[in-house]
Amino acid sequence: MAEEVQETPSAGWVQALVDEAKAKALFKDLPAGREKGEVIWLMELASVKERRPHAMQALLWLQQQREDGRARMTRSIVDCGIHLPGTELCGDHGAWVAHEPSTTEDHARQRQEIRDSQRITPFVYEPEKTEMGKADRHPWHGVAGNIYFGDVGAGSGLFAAVFAAAGAKCRFLMEPEGQKRQRAVVNAGGAEHVFDTVQQMDPMEVPWVHVLQGGPE
Repeated sequence: MAEEVQETPSAGWVQALVDEAKAKALFKDLPAGREKGEVIWLMELASVKERRPHAMQALLWLQQQREDGRARMTRSIVDCGIHLPGTELCGDHGAWVAHEPSTTEDHARQRQEIRDSQRITPFVYEPEKTEMGKADRHPWHGVAGNIYFGDVGAGSGLFAAVFAAAGAKCRFLMEPEGQKRQRAVVNAGGAEHVFDTVQQMDPMEVPWVHVLQGGPE
């Protein structure tokens, strides 16, 4: 059965337990840049059987203080006070609230504007619908020189023949079967380069073309 604790919990009593745990230094230090808080120190102290009831009571008291809204505010102010030199905790918070200036008309209007803005549907731009304009020229007009294409799956050159008939020049064909490859060259109107298959090509050695295509045949 746990040892009965006689002490009445208080901030000073809890701090004394924390100081005791620091003096014992039972556990290793945390990694660089991290410091142990009250809870960690009390958990360390709880590893000592004789001090465990006191440490557990202190932990329970800390939690109760943090669950108390007023104590939580006070604790936050005290903790943050070390980062705000020259500030202090008001002894009578109720009196301070009573003497707080009343909300002005401007403040009330500002709060109302904020509430109203939360109910406003955000603006969404919807462009006007227009008809597609008529093309001013053929896609090839204005291109200097020839349009080149390459076929990475030429087959017998059925699709290469379509490009050739449209006026494009065949820069290369790729087809592993000899007879199909010969037909493809004829149907394409000739080819500057002829290869077996793209799998055997270094990508950097594939000739540049305007159109890269592969027939499904």
